[in-house]
Amino acid sequence: MCGIAGQLHLKKPPELEKLERHSRCFKSRGPDNYGAGVFQNVGFCHRRLSIIDLDVRSNQPMKVGSNVIVYNGEIYNFQELKKELIQLGKKFQTSSDTEVLLIAYEEWGISKTLRKLEGMYAFALYDALAEKLYMARDIYGQKPLYWYKDSTQLLFSSDIRFISQQTSGLTIDNESLDFYFQELAMPQPNTIWKQIKQVEPGHYYEVDVSNLNLSRNCFHDFDFTRTDVDWDQALLSVENTLQNSIKKRLVADVPVACFLSGGIDSGLIVSLLAKNSTDRINTFSVGFKEDDFNELPYAKKLAERYGTNHMELLIEPKIEEDIHSVLSDLGEPFGDSSLIPSYLITREMAGHYKVALSGDGGDELFGYPSYADFFELETFLNKVPKQYRNIKISGSKVFSRLGIGSNLGRFKAHMENQENGEYLKREMVFGSSEMNRLFQNPTGSYTQAYLEECWNSWNANSITDRVIAGSLKSRLLNDYLTKVDRSSMMNSLEVRSPFLDKELASLVFSIPNSIKFRGNQPKAVLKELAKRYIDPEIHKRRKSGFGIPINHWLKKELRPMLDQYLSTENLKKHNLFNQEFVDRVVKDHVSGSVDNRHKLWCLLSFQIWFENNA
Repeated sequence: MCGIAGQLHLKKPPELEKLERHSRCFKSRGPDNYGAGVFQNVGFCHRRLSIIDLDVRSNQPMKVGSNVIVYNGEIYNFQELKKELIQLGKKFQTSSDTEVLLIAYEEWGISKTLRKLEGMYAFALYDALAEKLYMARDIYGQKPLYWYKDSTQLLFSSDIRFISQQTSGLTIDNESLDFYFQELAMPQPNTIWKQIKQVEPGHYYEVDVSNLNLSRNCFHDFDFTRTDVDWDQALLSVENTLQNSIKKRLVADVPVACFLSGGIDSGLIVSLLAKNSTDRINTFSVGFKEDDFNELPYAKKLAERYGTNHMELLIEPKIEEDIHSVLSDLGEPFGDSSLIPSYLITREMAGHYKVALSGDGGDELFGYPSYADFFELETFLNKVPKQYRNIKISGSKVFSRLGIGSNLGRFKAHMENQENGEYLKREMVFGSSEMNRLFQNPTGSYTQAYLEECWNSWNANSITDRVIAGSLKSRLLNDYLTKVDRSSMMNSLEVRSPFLDKELASLVFSIPNSIKFRGNQPKAVLKELAKRYIDPEIHKRRKSGFGIPINHWLKKELRPMLDQYLSTENLKKHNLFNQEFVDRVVKDHVSGSVDNRHKLWCLLSFQIWFENNA
C-alpha cells in the first residue's frame, strides 16, 4: 500500500521539489520510501509502504522501456499473470506486482490488462511513445484517486490535499454538501471541491499529454445474470471461493493479522483461515467500557476456539486528542463516527503488523436484513394480479421495517417508478426540511438524483438486485471503504477484504435470490456456513455494528470541543449554516430531549475539516 501523486504540464516539466513538498500530506500512506521522477512534462512521486518484494528495485516510480508507473495497492493474482507473461517470453527483474502490471500493459494494453486484474489499486501509467497518461481504479473503489485539470495542467493523487494545496480558486461543491449532510460522506466521483473529482471504480481515464484531452472508459460492471444452482451447490461454491479469496490476500513478505469482531463476517474469515493454516493466526478486537458497544467477549470466544494470538483494545472515553487528530487529518469532511474506532484499532495493529484482513463487504454482497425484506415483498408482489395491488395489509411487520406504509401499490410505485432510490436514503442524517433550516442558502436536491442513478446502475432488473447495486455504489463506496482506507492509511496499515473479491462477487450475484435469502433470511448462505465454524451464540446474535458511544461523549467529554467548533465565531467563517438551528440541535441533544448524535458529529467533522483545509 502506498500513496501516489503526479503532474502533467503542457508548458514545462514539473518541479521535483514541489512534488516532494506537496506529497508530505500523505506520508503515512508510505513511510518506507520516497521516490520521484520527471519524464518529459510528466512528474510522478510515490511514497511506499513495503509489503511485497522489499527490495529497493521495487521502489517507484518504476520504468520499463518507455512506460512509467506509480501504483498504490495490491494485485492479488499477479503471480498467475506473471507466469502467463513469462510463457509469452517476457522477462522480469523483480518479484513485485508493480513490474507485472507494467509488463502486462506492454503486452496487452490498458483495457485488457485491467480486465485481467484482481485486486485493490489505483495507478497512473505514462506511455511516452503513445504520448498517453492513464489513471485507473479498482472495481470497488477501495483505493482513492483524485484528479484536477485546468488549461495547462493535470494533477492526480491518492490524497485530495496534494491537489488543493497547490490549486487556487477552489470552491466548495453544493451538491457534495447536500449529500454529506444526509449521507455522511462525499458522493463520488464528486468531492468537497467542485473542481476536483475522483476516478470512478472500474474505470480508467486516458489523457493525451499533448493537449490534456481526457476520455473516460469503463472496464468492469457487475453482472446479475443468474445460474441454475441449488442450495448445496451454492454453499460449496461460496465456501471454496471465499477460501481462495482469503488465500490470495495472504501473499505478503511481512506478517498478516485479522480484525475480529463479534460477528459472522470476520469470524468466518478467521475460521476459514485457521482451517487452512498450520501457523497460529494473529487477531485483534476493539471494545468500549459501555456494554452496548462492547463485542469483546464474543470475539474472545472465537479466538479461543481457534487458538489465535489475540489482542484486545479497550477504548477509554477520554479521547478528545485522538478525535481531533483524526478529523484534522482528513482531506474531505467525513461524518461516519465509526472512523474513530477504526482508526484506534488500526493504530494498535500497526504497532505489530503491516497487513490486516477485514470482513468489509459481507453485508453488501450477502444481504442486510432489508435485502431479505425486499425479496420477500417482491416475491409476493409478482404473484399478485395488478388489480389487487392497491389493497392494504394491516399490521405488516415487513412494511413497517421498510418504512413505506402498508399499501402494495404504493410499494410497487415506490420501487419501480418516480421514487427509485428512496430506500437508499432512509437513514439520512438531516431530512429535507431540516436541510432547508440548516443552510442559509439551499443546497439543492442532488442527493435524490444521485441515489436514483446508483439504484438504476448495471443490469440489475429486479427490485432486490437494484437495492444491492445501489448499496454497493453508494454506501459501500462513499462511506465504508472510505472509512477503512483513511483510518488504516493514517496508521500505515494495509487492510485487505476477502469479501471484496471479483470472483466471489460474480459468484454471489449469479446465485438466485431465492437461495441467497432462503427462508427470507438475510445472509442465509453465510449463516449456514457459520454454523459449521462459529458458536451459535455468535452466529445467531444480532449485528451491533462498529460504532462509538458518541451520544454520551457529546454531552460530556466532547462538549467543550462541540461548543468551540459550533460557536458563532467559527460558523461565521463560512456563513453556510443558520446559527439558530445549529444551537437548537446542540441544546436538544444535551438536554436529552432529542438524540442528535449523528447530526452533531456530522457538523463537528465538517467544522474541523473546514478549519484545517478551507
